Amino acid sequence: MIQLAWRLHLSCHHRTRRKAMRSILLWMIGVPIPVIILIWFFMH
Repeated sequence: MIQLAWRLHLSCHHRTRRKAMRSILLWMIGVPIPVIILIWFFMH
């Protein structure tokens, strides 16, 4: 019973970590683009 609960906990943790990784990737891709556009606008 404890082993089953532990396995469920591990799978849930892995899923949340993967979701966090995806959100971090989205932040890394999505955040610099508007900043670069703003810098480009200010430079011109």
